Amino acid sequence: MKNIYHIGERTVQARAGEVQFAEQNAKIISDRFSKGIATFFKSQTFAVLASKDNAGRVWTTFLVGEPGFIEVVDESMLRIETVIPNEDPIRIGEALIQNAGLIVIDTNIRVRIRVNGNIRRQGGSLLLNADQVYGNCPKYIQQRTMLASEGYGRRIVDSNRGVSLTIRQQRWINEADTFYIGTTSPDGAMDASHRGGNPGFVLVQDEKTLLFPDYAGNSMFNTLGNLLIEPSAGLLFLNYSNASSLHVSGEAEIVWDEKELIRFRGANRCVRFSIKETLELFEVGGMRWSEADMSPFNP
Repeated sequence: MKNIYHIGERTVQARAGEVQFAEQNAKIISDRFSKGIATFFKSQTFAVLASKDNAGRVWTTFLVGEPGFIEVVDESMLRIETVIPNEDPIRIGEALIQNAGLIVIDTNIRVRIRVNGNIRRQGGSLLLNADQVYGNCPKYIQQRTMLASEGYGRRIVDSNRGVSLTIRQQRWINEADTFYIGTTSPDGAMDASHRGGNPGFVLVQDEKTLLFPDYAGNSMFNTLGNLLIEPSAGLLFLNYSNASSLHVSGEAEIVWDEKELIRFRGANRCVRFSIKETLELFEVGGMRWSEADMSPFNP
């Protein structure tokens, strides 16, 4: 695999002074699934997907299923047996192959694998052909166990669209310790990533603006490198007590200003996110989570 990093990633790596570390970590990126990753996927019940809607907006959503719903078909292909509700912001059609980023994460053991490639629907399954496969470190993952006492299906009972955050949604985000972010590269490839910190690490500046820190990571800067060139992004916040989800689509910019950084202990940079559209999905049954054990890496 050549040219692992695009110009946006390389630019952020250079400004952060982490080019050497990025080059070392590039060795973990593959275009194939190892036996270890295939085994890990067999036991998973949760994943996060980033892609675009028909209008070209970036959204991030989640997928759930019984253990084994994510299956490695061959060295570069995944089959995902899941149903995406009609109300979900991401729709995968049979006639269209679209770029997608997937992160399969087990928060109970703090393990995550990222898969970037293209996806399409085939009958009741999603097929994802991988271009990039790699693991990330356990940093900032709050330890939680999924409790699916009523099965793994998703049943949407109501939805609410908007162009800004309600007071209740602002409070939700202010109290969050985890969110997921989807971004797109200059060539249209998608990426899904995890972000975590102590409750309050995401600052709601107003009903249309969020500010969140970028802590030390793997030095690759996949997310920030994408945002430097393509600001479109989608955020996903989960309500771990009632299975509801908040999806936010908009544009983001990297902030290097020290006046902003002092808001966040341990941050090297931060990101300002401007909200264009919101979608809250209210669900019943299915997904519940245990109480969280905060990551020891949280600043």
